[in-house]
Amino acid sequence: MLDLSRSIRGLLDGAIEQARRAQAQQHWESAANAWDEAARLSLRIADSLSSAEDRELRVRSAQEFRACAKKLRDRAHGGGEAATQPDKLGIAPTSELTAAIQSLRHRSTIGWDQIAGLDETIRTIQSAYALSLARTPHGVELKPARNLLFYGPPGCGKSLLAAAASHGLDAAFYNVSVSGLVSKWFGESAKLVTELYREARRQTISVVFLDEIDALAARRDSLDSNASRQILSNLLAELDGMATKDHSSVVLTIAATNAPWDLDPAILSRFARQIHIPLPDEHARRQLLELHLEQRGYELQPSRDGVAAATDGLSGREIEQFCQGLTERMLWRENPDLSALAKLGRDALENYQVTIGPITADDVQHELSRATPKTPAELLRRYRQWRSES
Repeated sequence: MLDLSRSIRGLLDGAIEQARRAQAQQHWESAANAWDEAARLSLRIADSLSSAEDRELRVRSAQEFRACAKKLRDRAHGGGEAATQPDKLGIAPTSELTAAIQSLRHRSTIGWDQIAGLDETIRTIQSAYALSLARTPHGVELKPARNLLFYGPPGCGKSLLAAAASHGLDAAFYNVSVSGLVSKWFGESAKLVTELYREARRQTISVVFLDEIDALAARRDSLDSNASRQILSNLLAELDGMATKDHSSVVLTIAATNAPWDLDPAILSRFARQIHIPLPDEHARRQLLELHLEQRGYELQPSRDGVAAATDGLSGREIEQFCQGLTERMLWRENPDLSALAKLGRDALENYQVTIGPITADDVQHELSRATPKTPAELLRRYRQWRSES
């Protein structure tokens, strides 16, 4: 349960971002003023908190912000150097590690209405997160699921679901490709995991999405270095902390994997909800066709039900590519002079009105002949077996 209104926490987030932008532009006095404002807001937050641990964290943050402001003012007046190294809370924006974390932060524009099918899965996610944020009756203790694991075939919407969850909560969204993080930051990945969660806790609400988590959290008997074991240890500590401690901010972790059986059992135990994201069924495929065609202004002449039945076995991503192929084929048929027109230059293209026609049965048959399902039957069988055994 949050101890402070979102509006005050939002002011703090804005002050920190303003300070970082000003410091990156070497506007030392403006940055110092913004860090001072962040310190004032942090102390205001601290005064409202009931948890001694959370109050101490906010007071310590205020002290760090003020120290940074002083260094910047010294720099502005020629009396010192601006902070260039990250402190223990990672606030210095010129740190390469901090910059890496900032590059992972987004504001998602994906809404629940942009996801076809998966209605039951969406309700499960919404219910789990609602309990993380809602107020509880006096004397009642809830342990909401703040760590969710999505597993299933590639291209079935795991990342879209995470993005929609963050958008629905107006949360900061940290989109982490784990395999890329490990390869680029190996040796410092363990530290980056810790700093990532520290940064996430600075926000009012955050969603941390760990895509391909098996790249970071494979079974321990497969870890072949101390660095790999330290990464796993730090991640376990953060997941355990997010699930059991009542912080003044809410951090929700969503992890995704195509191979849940490869995950370390200790990691699996940290995810209270393990949600299978399957290939789209016929109902979901009809919704996907509507989303990618009719809602975008294209007329599908053949029955949508018939096309949905014919695309059995395709993933959500493969159906999106199938629809893109349909629209491209129709556009080239209806606009045969586009190639010649492109040679005439920008002005000719900007004055050209694209012609839109219906998507025909021939278009559908042509694209179906190219749309081969890429998810092996053996992989689907293995998901069923893992679900029954876990």
